[in-house]
Amino acid sequence: MSLKQRTSTANFHRRLINRTFVTNTRNVTIGADAYRQVNTLFHRFDPPSQKFETGWIYNSPAARIETVNVEVANRWHGRTDPPPALPLCGFYGQLCKDANLGQETSKLLAGVITSICLLAIFVGSVIHRYDRFSCNVQKKVRKES
Repeated sequence: MSLKQRTSTANFHRRLINRTFVTNTRNVTIGADAYRQVNTLFHRFDPPSQKFETGWIYNSPAARIETVNVEVANRWHGRTDPPPALPLCGFYGQLCKDANLGQETSKLLAGVITSICLLAIFVGSVIHRYDRFSCNVQKKVRKES
């Protein structure tokens, strides 16, 4: 193999992907898409010790979740696996329309009550101005007579 073939980008790419490099701090795995595969740690905050404790590690090269500390994992609301990446009803509640029905009803009710209050204030101010105007007219009529 010539020097040009050994240093070609295609050869470099072929030798780089799907490989794990052992370093002093941790192993670095490059996947088939030429991106580094990162292990994900799932921590839980422990109030008495004021520290985050690792419950699980997602082993990216092996594509599996490994339990690190059973106590921490079991304290996570009785789950046997990490929490899902997406909340049950979505980040904005868009996946649970029935659960949002109460919120929509309360928003509608708040709008109606606000509208009624504003209408009452407007009508009250109109009546007050009419009374003041009619009172002034009556005073003028008394003065003239």
